[in-house]
Amino acid sequence: MTPKTVLVLLRSLLRSIGSLLGGRIRFPQHRLGSVLELPEGDRFVLYRETALRSAAAGAIETPRLWKNADLPRNEWVGRGLTIHFGDNVMGLWTADDLDERLGKVTVDQHEGQDIAARFDHPGLGMLQTVGTTPGVGAILGFGASASGFTFQNDPADAPWDTTGRLAGPELKRLLGEYRRMLQILVVSDDRPHRRNGVTVTPGLADEHGPIPVVNYEPSEGDQKRRDELATIAADILREGGASHVHRSDSPPTALHVHSTMRMGTVLDEACEAYDVDRLFVADHSALSNGVGGANPTNTGQALAARTADEILDRHF
Repeated sequence: MTPKTVLVLLRSLLRSIGSLLGGRIRFPQHRLGSVLELPEGDRFVLYRETALRSAAAGAIETPRLWKNADLPRNEWVGRGLTIHFGDNVMGLWTADDLDERLGKVTVDQHEGQDIAARFDHPGLGMLQTVGTTPGVGAILGFGASASGFTFQNDPADAPWDTTGRLAGPELKRLLGEYRRMLQILVVSDDRPHRRNGVTVTPGLADEHGPIPVVNYEPSEGDQKRRDELATIAADILREGGASHVHRSDSPPTALHVHSTMRMGTVLDEACEAYDVDRLFVADHSALSNGVGGANPTNTGQALAARTADEILDRHF
């Protein structure tokens, strides 16, 4: 047991004793437990603590578990899903331009730090470089697109030279020059909408009941924010000397998943459910939105630690 754990337990014990002595705790009869009698004749009643329940199954499974349990109906459970509606913009340099700017003829994005630069744009989201191997880069940059194939799109008025899914000789050419390419990941600050979220499907079940079904459709505002970020990414690559810029126009992909059990609609400020006493949620589903587009890992960890403190403050 670590010193920190000991301190937490002592803190809980002291608060419980203080509450008992101050008369702030009343134990109903049905919570009476065993009677402990010491050799000296002193008798103590051991009470069973009221259950504290916590859920941390993630932004898909947590609302699914609620929906499959006998819990009060809340129309926002499972709703408001955000995924950082993303995209990929890639730049290609000539060997001569790279030699002039970097002193070498390749970028080699697959070597060294995976993510070496990040640009935050409040209200839109963020951009970050992504160092991937050729196979992963081909999937992210060329393998899927909401715009179909490149030959179906006319980018004449766009800041990129090609957009869509690559195939045939053009795919072979760009992948053959992969060591002189750099991709920028677009991570947009999409907003919670009631139509996006998690439902369950009767008839298809596992050991936890009906399985989850996820629906996501970006709004017009989400599309505009992503388009603006993609334009900024293309401008950065052009300013860096890229001779060819390609935009994927990626279909909705769950980069990060959050806000399906949102504070303010399903949970209060301590992440305790409005409709279920002593039920706390401690995962990314509790986030009220997509936290501006940034990777939510640190925020989710901090929120879980804060929720633990709130549990101690409220119930111990």
